Amino acid sequence: MFSRWGLAVGTRIWFLAKDGIYETAGGPPWSITNDDLYPLFPHEGQSAIAVNGINPPDFTQTASLRLAYYDGYLYFSFIDTAAARRTLVYNTATKSWSMDAYGRNVSVHYGEEGQGIHNLMVGGSNAAGTGGILYNLNGTSDDGTAISCTLRTPSHTGNLPTTKNQFCFGWYQAPKFP
Repeated sequence: MFSRWGLAVGTRIWFLAKDGIYETAGGPPWSITNDDLYPLFPHEGQSAIAVNGINPPDFTQTASLRLAYYDGYLYFSFIDTAAARRTLVYNTATKSWSMDAYGRNVSVHYGEEGQGIHNLMVGGSNAAGTGGILYNLNGTSDDGTAISCTLRTPSHTGNLPTTKNQFCFGWYQAPKFP
């Protein structure tokens, strides 16, 4: 391991390597980043590149490369090559990645321990950047900043390019596509 915080233990064991994040159940490890995030990590002499608007992790800042597991989610926090703090989240049930965006610079994730407790806390810095603050990750605001979100839905045409798809989720109705 090249990052002292690049290990997380939960229902499995996850670790960070220079070419991605790996999972193991105690036997041979497998990459959980190759399918969706392969270009984000350097491979065989090839430099890392941005994926879906996410810049690659800055591997020279090993103290900022952190993994944490809590309640079925693996959190990968890092400083990217553009000096921005980022958190990628891996859903262990669906085996899918998403990106968390916070109103503050979040660098640490910690799940409270205890029977019947499901509370994720994050460590970061305040707006002035004058010190560390521990935030409780719940509610409707991010330290006074409203939380925004984006809903992405899958689309399947049944391999018929002329099929028109329409999705309706409560108040939002997606447009028809030609």
